[in-house]
Amino acid sequence: MSRPLWWAAAVLLCLAMEVSALGYVDVFANAKLLTGAIVLFGFVIALAPQASADDRVKLWPYALTLIVFWGLMIWEFRSAIINGERYFFLQDDMMISMRYARNLVDGLGWVWNPGERLEGFTNPLWTLIMSAVHWLPLPDRLTSLPVMIFSTAAVLISMPLSQRWARELGANASTQHLVLLAMIVNAGVIACGILAFEQGIIATVLLFAVLALLDDIKTGAVRPWGYLCLGIIPLIRMDAAVLSAATGLWVIYEHPKRFKVIAALALAVIPSIAAMLARHAYYGDWLPNTYYLKTTGWSGRWKTGVRYAIDFLRDYGWVYLLIVVTVLRDRSLLTPALRATVLISGAQLAYGAYVGGDILGIFRIYATVIPLLIAAGLTSVQILFKQKYLVAVISVVVIVLWARPLGVLGGLMDGQRRDIGNIGLGLALNQHAPQASVADGYAGSAFYFAPQTRGIDVLGKMDAHIARMPAAHGGTVPGHNKFDYDYSIGQLHPEYVIAVFEGAAPTEDQLKHTQGNWVYPYYLWNNVAFRQHCLPNPMPWKTWRLVYRCDWSTSANPT
Repeated sequence: MSRPLWWAAAVLLCLAMEVSALGYVDVFANAKLLTGAIVLFGFVIALAPQASADDRVKLWPYALTLIVFWGLMIWEFRSAIINGERYFFLQDDMMISMRYARNLVDGLGWVWNPGERLEGFTNPLWTLIMSAVHWLPLPDRLTSLPVMIFSTAAVLISMPLSQRWARELGANASTQHLVLLAMIVNAGVIACGILAFEQGIIATVLLFAVLALLDDIKTGAVRPWGYLCLGIIPLIRMDAAVLSAATGLWVIYEHPKRFKVIAALALAVIPSIAAMLARHAYYGDWLPNTYYLKTTGWSGRWKTGVRYAIDFLRDYGWVYLLIVVTVLRDRSLLTPALRATVLISGAQLAYGAYVGGDILGIFRIYATVIPLLIAAGLTSVQILFKQKYLVAVISVVVIVLWARPLGVLGGLMDGQRRDIGNIGLGLALNQHAPQASVADGYAGSAFYFAPQTRGIDVLGKMDAHIARMPAAHGGTVPGHNKFDYDYSIGQLHPEYVIAVFEGAAPTEDQLKHTQGNWVYPYYLWNNVAFRQHCLPNPMPWKTWRLVYRCDWSTSANPT
């Protein structure tokens, strides 16, 4: 491979991201620019004169490219100048975990509000790592940066693991290079990395586990490392136990010493049992509050989940099709590594359908198995089509489709706007009402940057009553389809309510929307307690969503 040409393509990719982030033209033109840079980089790799799996693949250039490429995204989209100072911030859900983490370090307990023991997170080990960050002498505006660095480092570690997995599947050097490029630009991998979702870390630990266990299968050994990883995965996120269970079944099937494997797997379950006992002792419940919020009380969960899985299969389903065709043509290609890819990703696919999917369009639930599918998909293209130029074209098209430049740029821009707005809300609350009780539908950044505020989460992630109620008005978006303003406002009596809509009032379309998804602006606007006690008192703060002060001393008629 021509080194100057490779480095030129890498530089152009990073420049395309920087130009896109600066927004000199509209997002569509920026997406085309980024797409062109990915296509160029892909063809430089795919058409280079290398084909043997034994050819050495240098990892450090790809690692450096990821650091620069992702670093630009973090700087441009995950930080901003607010009140003359630079702030770094995670996605709003992750800022909920950050509030739990800071409260733990501050001696207030592993809680969202002091004195209220409710587990509103599902990522205990990741939240503990966030707690470690809060021991650093950093102001709140900078604490998200080391978390994003840690998350990016996890993806960096996963790159050689993904490349090795592709090699186990039969990838030659060119395909291994393409796998590394796909890991840099893939939309799901990027989202979990720079937004600091725990799925990126789980994907890395899972790759380490399957590679270690595959070595055991080949040698007949039963070493602790793979099983240790399987025990750690559910601690990072409880429902990732699905991945550990599927991997365990695969090892039992493949390994010649099944009884020893079963014994090792039994030991791997102990950390999860200990975590559940600790959860019950501390929070008084065997399961996180989000379990009840997202999986109970709505009959349309399965239908919504199946649609979510089908949407994912539109991007990755062809991988399974190519695997079937490949195996039908040559049964010897049905290796333990390929069986692991199908079984583990298939189990996660079924689980995503079972829980009803996810609000985010980045396939967060499935991000844990995307590296496995990247390796399997590009390797299957290489094996089936063989002709170099055809393989190059198909592989590059696939990588671009997985990268989804328009969706990534648009999502990062819109997410940044909302997160900056919520930080501004938190700073305003911290200045004007630092110890007030405040109701809002966003539970992350606003309350993280107002640390003494008592939050009331109207969408129920931190409210057991909301989490256990039936879905409201036919909503099918998990985590956003349960609310009860008569309870959150009329009974809990917050001192302030933050509007769940932008502007002085909901739009006409929102006010017509009374059934289905995203109906809570209508029901807040028309709630009797809100209109009587809060709506007459908008605060003159310059925030992206209005804040209303609630006067509970009056019994005036609704306006």
